[in-house]
Amino acid sequence: MQNKKKNVASVSSPADKANNLLNVLLQTNGSDDGDFDINLDLDNKKIGSFLKSMRLIKLMTLMDIQNITKISYQQIKKYEENKSRISINNLQLILSALGLSCTLNITNKEPTEEH
Repeated sequence: MQNKKKNVASVSSPADKANNLLNVLLQTNGSDDGDFDINLDLDNKKIGSFLKSMRLIKLMTLMDIQNITKISYQQIKKYEENKSRISINNLQLILSALGLSCTLNITNKEPTEEH
């Protein structure tokens, strides 16, 4: 009989997967006070992934977020799955429910010429 080893290292929890995704999305500002900046450039795909990651890290359900924000869990799921665009107001409500805040920076980007 031959002994076969099982690869256990490939198994990870939802929180581990969320942490891995969060590490990809985060851009830290290097401050010592624990604050960090997240640059999402209002890309709905990144925003949805970020919201889901943070919800999983905080061990919150869609219903938990719904109860705090009064946004239906179905709508929150659509945001997380990038099936619906999120308004700034709803983004702020969800971030607040997750214990986060949001600052909106509007910049003027020069249009690029297409040839």
